[in-house]
Amino acid sequence: VADIIPLPKNNDNYGMGIQRQQTGYRVKIQNVNCIMGRKDFEKWVYRTTNTLKKKTLIYDIEIVFPKIMRGAPECIMQFDQAEDTKYVMDKIQNVQFRGFPLKFKPWIHPKFDKSKLNTTKP
Repeated sequence: VADIIPLPKNNDNYGMGIQRQQTGYRVKIQNVNCIMGRKDFEKWVYRTTNTLKKKTLIYDIEIVFPKIMRGAPECIMQFDQAEDTKYVMDKIQNVQFRGFPLKFKPWIHPKFDKSKLNTTKP
C-alpha cells in the first residue's frame, strides 16, 4: 500500500530561529514485510520511479521497520532434501529457544502434487 502525502506547510513560527523550507510530497509505503533492507529499498525506489540516473530528484528515502512485540508461534522451514530435514529436526528438536522448546514436525502443503515429484536422483 502506498500513500502520497503532501508535506506540511511552511510556517515562520516553527521555533526560535528555525525555518522549515520544504515543498513537495512524501510517499508512505506500508506492508513491505521487512523483505528488504534500507539499501535495497533505496535502489527499489530509484528503479520504480525511473530515477536511477537522476537521483537528485528523490531525497530522504527512509524505510521504517515495524516493531515486533512478540514472535510468531509457528514457522515453515523448507529444505531441498529429506535428509536435510531429518538432520535439522534431530539436531534441534526440543532445544530451548527464547524460553520455549522447539517442536518440529513434517508438514506437506495441502496442494502438493506427489505425482510431479522426481523420484530419481541426478
